[in-house]
Amino acid sequence: LPKLRLNVKYQKFNIIYPISLILLIISIQGIHNNSVLGSLSNLISHVDEIDAEEKHPKSKRIPIDKVHSIKNRNYNVVLYINESLRAKNMSQYGYKRETDILTKKIFKNGFKFNYHIANAASTAPSLEVILSGCKSRSFEPQTRSQPLLWNYFSENYKTAYISSHYIEESYFDFFMSSSIKFQSSALSPNASSGRSDFETLLESEKFFTNVRESNDRFAIVFNSIANHYPYLQDPDYIKYTPYSTSLKNVDESINAYDNTIKITDAVFDQFVKQLKSFGFLDNTIIIYTSDHGQAFNEKGTFTHGSHVWQEILHVPLLVHLPQGITQNLATSKYNNFIKNQSSITSHEDLLPTIFDLFDCKIPEYLNGKSLFSQIPDRDIYSSTISNRYSVISTKDKSKRIIQNLHNDQNTTDDYKLGIDFDEYQVEVKHN
Repeated sequence: LPKLRLNVKYQKFNIIYPISLILLIISIQGIHNNSVLGSLSNLISHVDEIDAEEKHPKSKRIPIDKVHSIKNRNYNVVLYINESLRAKNMSQYGYKRETDILTKKIFKNGFKFNYHIANAASTAPSLEVILSGCKSRSFEPQTRSQPLLWNYFSENYKTAYISSHYIEESYFDFFMSSSIKFQSSALSPNASSGRSDFETLLESEKFFTNVRESNDRFAIVFNSIANHYPYLQDPDYIKYTPYSTSLKNVDESINAYDNTIKITDAVFDQFVKQLKSFGFLDNTIIIYTSDHGQAFNEKGTFTHGSHVWQEILHVPLLVHLPQGITQNLATSKYNNFIKNQSSITSHEDLLPTIFDLFDCKIPEYLNGKSLFSQIPDRDIYSSTISNRYSVISTKDKSKRIIQNLHNDQNTTDDYKLGIDFDEYQVEVKHN
């Protein structure tokens, strides 16, 4: 039955009218003309149209130039995006707990980028940056019209977006695209919890089955959710106690969060086992990261979204490259890739890196740099859902927090990145 959505003081109420069917019948018979019932029926229709526009913004993607269409190079690509996973709570980044022991084993011979920065402090704008390679919409509204990763792959690859988030009515439903040939997301309208990542694994298995039958290459984005507040616990992965999700006790909240990282670790391990069982792993590029991190009152705030502190912006970036790629990389590219593991990188660099991996011309409108290139000194911008953003300067290793997008004045939050990041005790691994 149709839903009537009423916006009252920015609050949206969903009311299901059982009489809608009756109204429809009356409408067909023409009885409702110039009547109260007719007006109500028209109101329902009108409000539904408005709501449909709200849910599915008419922001058309700019068509891609054929020169940027990625051709089949005998490799698949997986962009594995975690939710609210900060680097600080991973053993690979110096954490005292083995929260990510399985992931660490998988990337034993991979590449770890130590200072990777999210360009936004919340999910929707961060995913836009990752998938478009452009600045956050806070700086460039046209980002919503830029092509996304799937647009570049759709002509020659099976494409997929498989997410534990609720996409259809969430605030990042703009990922709806004809370039995505397989899409699956949570059915629950609860954006915070979505569905279990283990359920989402069933969807990736369906996709891989289809790909194997068609003998195609694929480009897939897998989006988990386990680390998002309220840190839903799974009895099989409760290792750190006592735990609490109330945010009243920092230590107990961190215990709950670390337990969800154990879930994330197990889910990724099973995902990689899927790749291996279908015979895809040896020919698949895996880029593993997170949309943003999470705060636990280090500087007076919890969770994410409204601030651009280090714990919210510093996220993991782990890369698995098939042996065929590493063996055939030009020496200069390989050396740059190794060097950039200790450089400050950001989500804007991911799409240019993928283009470089497939020997495809990088579009000039992309804002980032390939991790296989010599990255010059630059400013890296990260935004919040409010009028606050940060600018990280790689030249002097400093960061400033700016309260308002139109007021370029530093606050008292200045600090040196070298000091701040060194607390993680990271080290560059040369493969």
